[in-house]
Amino acid sequence: MARSGMLGAAGLAWLIPCLIAAMALAPPFTPPAAAQTASCARALKQLDDAIATRDRAALEREGFDIGGVPGCDPDAVRAKRRQAALILVDLARPSQGAEARERYRRARRVAAVWPVVQGLAEAAHAERNWPEAAKLYSDLLVAMRDPERDDPPVPETVIALAEQRAGETQMLVPPEAAPLPHTRAGAPGGLDAVLVEGAFRDLIPRPRLMPVTFESNGARMTPSGSAFAERWWQSVRASVAPALVLAGHSDPRGNPARNEVLSLQRAAALGEFLKAKGFTGTVTVVGYGQRCLKPFSPGSSYTAEEQWQIQRRVEILANAAVPAGYCRGMKPTMEQ
Repeated sequence: MARSGMLGAAGLAWLIPCLIAAMALAPPFTPPAAAQTASCARALKQLDDAIATRDRAALEREGFDIGGVPGCDPDAVRAKRRQAALILVDLARPSQGAEARERYRRARRVAAVWPVVQGLAEAAHAERNWPEAAKLYSDLLVAMRDPERDDPPVPETVIALAEQRAGETQMLVPPEAAPLPHTRAGAPGGLDAVLVEGAFRDLIPRPRLMPVTFESNGARMTPSGSAFAERWWQSVRASVAPALVLAGHSDPRGNPARNEVLSLQRAAALGEFLKAKGFTGTVTVVGYGQRCLKPFSPGSSYTAEEQWQIQRRVEILANAAVPAGYCRGMKPTMEQ
């Protein structure tokens, strides 16, 4: 009897792994089509009820869960989720601080409509979380530039504020952490995303702030500044404009004459970088020193040091010459 029991245990120890392996190789169980249809109908009904009652908890729950229900028409699900997310935005707007951030975060799990991304970006900006804000404002510009069919119209004021804060916040993070332009699919962005920030409204090239840092009181790029320039070039080299204007600017401190020269030298350093990388177009380099301070976005509360950091900039424009209205028509210092 003892011998028989030992053999039985050994046989069982061998059999169990075989059964587990067989189960792993077996195709997953797929419910019949009728069961999938019924499951989807229930999920859509539950989400419709949440939409009708504007129940925040139910919208967050049902809007997220329906994404995993088999048998549903993807277009119908996407439309319902976006409708639910827009209601969640309305319900989140009165909240502030960490509560607002969490509500918008949960709404984004349902659908990343542009008002949801805007809410997250504004929450990060209010908390002075510059790396997160820079990324979210970049995402917001992509969402507004490439809207879904059922997205609400984007007000001009929202576009202008997003463009302004995208530039400001990327100047406040280390260059190697600054977000690169991208498409909705996540691929590197081209000329439209980088140099023509307002292309979804018009085709007028707008200045783009480049978060390239330089050594103190000099025109040599810092290692992190060079790292950003390299990443940016790899992102846009296939679609960069045939002619660029690089405009250097300084903060308002120090000797105005010295700042004028320094701003020109720093713009020229970026131009030399582009030429060394193989850019074959025309590069016009100009400097404005501290004469053309950048206005800050409405409602911002940057410290003095942060304001100076934003002002120490090189702006890049897809133009063959300085636009007539740039820097209120001031005459720049030109490269010799």
